[in-house]
Amino acid sequence: MSAFFRRPSKPTTGDTAAVGELERSYRRLLRLYPSRWRRHREEEVLAVLLQTAAPDQSAATSATP
Repeated sequence: MSAFFRRPSKPTTGDTAAVGELERSYRRLLRLYPSRWRRHREEEVLAVLLQTAAPDQSAATSATP
């Protein structure tokens, strides 16, 4: 795993419970992918999703048009 895709460190501000819930929410959605795909890519995709989430986001949301 490259340094760019390392899992983000714990936030220093904000609600850490919300971050935990957001990660659980993303992991639930990633379970829709085949296990072989997840073994190779889950942590990388999860890191990107968490890094790009809104600061106050506490659950996975659908894209808005």
